[in-house]
Amino acid sequence: MERRVTVNDRIERLELEVPPELRSVEMPVEPALRSRQGPCLYFGTKGERCSRQALEGGYCASHQANGAASLSTRSYSRVLAATIALILIVWPYISDLVRDLLHWLAASH
Repeated sequence: MERRVTVNDRIERLELEVPPELRSVEMPVEPALRSRQGPCLYFGTKGERCSRQALEGGYCASHQANGAASLSTRSYSRVLAATIALILIVWPYISDLVRDLLHWLAASH
């Protein structure tokens, strides 16, 4: 059984016929408008939006640099903390395994 779910199912595509004399006329696009990203996506502590112009990543220069630097530092420290915690949790099992392996090898000779 096929299930079809659509949003706004009754809306049809609307196309306008453009007269031939207007088809060749195009609006010039300025390079500044093509590279414009809109406002910065950063939200402040109270939910207010940054009013600066966004760069390539969607954030302004001040928020993009701070976000990238803190993200890399934070992820590195979290990985280091998780690795140390994992070693501390698994260490008793590894030491028991090595001790039993050494006893087994010593008993076989």
